[in-house]
Amino acid sequence: LGLKSISADKVLLSLKLEEFEKGKDQWSLSEEEKVEFGTARKEVGSNLFKAGRFALALQRYKKVVDMFSYIDNYKEENREKAKDLKKTCQLNKAACYLKIKEHFEAKKACDEVLKLESQNVKAMYRRAQAQFGLKNFLDCIADCKKVVELDPKNK
Repeated sequence: LGLKSISADKVLLSLKLEEFEKGKDQWSLSEEEKVEFGTARKEVGSNLFKAGRFALALQRYKKVVDMFSYIDNYKEENREKAKDLKKTCQLNKAACYLKIKEHFEAKKACDEVLKLESQNVKAMYRRAQAQFGLKNFLDCIADCKKVVELDPKNK
């Protein structure tokens, strides 16, 4: 922006929106477009997470999870992609919640994944972290034992 040479305490910028193109509404997207949109939102969330912007990343992951709340009528190929995307975003939501110290919400996100995939090591480990944060130490130990049982080589 060429503002390095300015030595003021405060700089006021004014922006003018020249034109605006509204994107498609979520409900009007095809299955393929929804999967593509969800993948893009997940990537944005991942970049935000890596940058330490956990609350913003969480919003992106929530949007994807909400978008795929009902996928029973999707074609098989899209249903599998949507299901995987939803699971990944649930796990990423849990990671965000852990970072912002919302352990109860992290546990809920992990429980959603474990409801569908009881042997998911990542969900089990993150739930153990949430249990620890909630001071549910016996549950934390039980989840940690389950992680070791499921994946003995995992460190």
